[in-house]
Amino acid sequence: MTSSANISGELTGPSGADLDLYLQGWTADGWAYVAASEGPTSAESISYQLSQGSLRWVVYAASGSGSFTLKSSH
Repeated sequence: MTSSANISGELTGPSGADLDLYLQGWTADGWAYVAASEGPTSAESISYQLSQGSLRWVVYAASGSGSFTLKSSH
């Protein structure tokens, strides 16, 4: 990514699960967490303003299991 952009991610998962959503950015020291959504359900969202660099999404299952959907836009 070379210009300023708003990055959004929306996670939805199975009922009864606790999923967390994280956004990592690339730094001189490697990948670092830049944003997090850690609510008690499987529905999480993040919006982040980035001026430049690389990003990646991380999904963590705090409890439960099953399929999930992650929608990302910029």
